[in-house]
Amino acid sequence: MAPSTLFAEACLRNVQRPIPLPSKDHLRSLTVHARETIVLDLSLKLEGMASLADEQNRQDLKLMLVDLSASFRGSAAELANASYGPFMIERMSASVGRIAQSFAI
Repeated sequence: MAPSTLFAEACLRNVQRPIPLPSKDHLRSLTVHARETIVLDLSLKLEGMASLADEQNRQDLKLMLVDLSASFRGSAAELANASYGPFMIERMSASVGRIAQSFAI
């Protein structure tokens, strides 16, 4: 198998893996660093979907996912430290999960 095909299959497996949806109460109990890690993991999941979209020549979807991933990555520390962070991270996790579900169809 070609390396790009292996990479695409790995991305698809990552996209299809369910995202655990943490509750805002659970997120409040975590350290700021742990919350930041969750946001960065969501960003990586979006990057994986963007790579898969690129393999499928879906450039508009790829650009949207890359932009969203960069936005998550850029705001990870701020969100993790903010009082509203647990609520936002909960919503972001749910949104990425819905994107992954519809993307894998």
